[in-house]
Amino acid sequence: MTTTGTVDDAVASAVRVAADRRGQTVFIGIDGCGASGKTTVAGRMAAAVPDAVVVHVDDFAAPTIPQWDWDRMEAQLLGPLREGRDARYQRWDWDRDEGAEWHDVPAGIPVVIEGVSSTRREVNAPWALQIWVEAPRDARLDRAVHRDGPAQLQQWLDDWMPSEDAYVAREQPQDRVDLVVSGIRDEITVRPATEDDLERLDRDVPTPSVGIWAAHLARQAEGSIVFLVAWLGDRPIGTGLLDWRGSREANAAAGYPGVPAISNLHVHRPFQGHGAGSALIAAAEQIAAVRGHARVVIGVGLDNPGAARLYLRVGYRRTGIEDESRYSWTDATGAVHDEVEHVELLVKDVAVTSAPPGLGGSNPP
Repeated sequence: MTTTGTVDDAVASAVRVAADRRGQTVFIGIDGCGASGKTTVAGRMAAAVPDAVVVHVDDFAAPTIPQWDWDRMEAQLLGPLREGRDARYQRWDWDRDEGAEWHDVPAGIPVVIEGVSSTRREVNAPWALQIWVEAPRDARLDRAVHRDGPAQLQQWLDDWMPSEDAYVAREQPQDRVDLVVSGIRDEITVRPATEDDLERLDRDVPTPSVGIWAAHLARQAEGSIVFLVAWLGDRPIGTGLLDWRGSREANAAAGYPGVPAISNLHVHRPFQGHGAGSALIAAAEQIAAVRGHARVVIGVGLDNPGAARLYLRVGYRRTGIEDESRYSWTDATGAVHDEVEHVELLVKDVAVTSAPPGLGGSNPP
């Protein structure tokens, strides 16, 4: 049964299966689309699992072979290891399109095989553990261009990514593995927004509410809120507010007066499910704690059970307080939309602490 977790969970699972099968050849597959973070996960496993060897699927790729040469992997690597014999395989030099150095892989140790379609059905490995590393398409393309250079962009778009899409559609590997992990979670950072971020926010975090990011910046300048942005590299992927005035709804304000409120949490859809929301909440909590507040509150729509589960999972508890939240927003045509949302209030105790670099926030009024 496939479960979701973190890279730490994947490493712990690898340590566990290797210990349980000490002295045996333990096959661990790390699959995922290109530039999703597979090599990074494999490197962390190799550092944590005694005697582990990492084999890269790219070492079996060649310009003249579609995808990669799993027949050669079977002959040089998998077949011998399955039979209890030491294996020896040759890395293929993609640029020269010729064989390069040879690598020895002794039997009886953990073997981590990472790469696009490493767990495909044609690969005859008795997997002890299979991992799928997930990352949004835009993030993968950014990484690929940064790693391989702009000259490779068209090949990514025209060849490699469509091939990966076809593999995923055909085999649904993310549904058959043991664990799905995010390949970007550890790279997400959060900090208060600045005026210099406005152009990137307007471009990369689309919203139907015209001028909302500028309005948040203006309120932050006044000192009533902290406007937080989650970043993946130099790309903004989510936003949230910490309101020093507390909840604006009547029942919540009466029940928890003056308690800072987290609100307006938004993660751009392609990046949802990778920890940006949790990172925004954690940053807001830390800023509140630095300012001497022992509690924070957050409202969640009664029709949004997924968000409620996230908040409960990170330590919030229900208060039993419900409200009607009324707000307005303006679209690109100038039309004003009045909205009503039925919300419940959650609260969390936070420990007063000192501020890490970059998370000072605005002073409360």
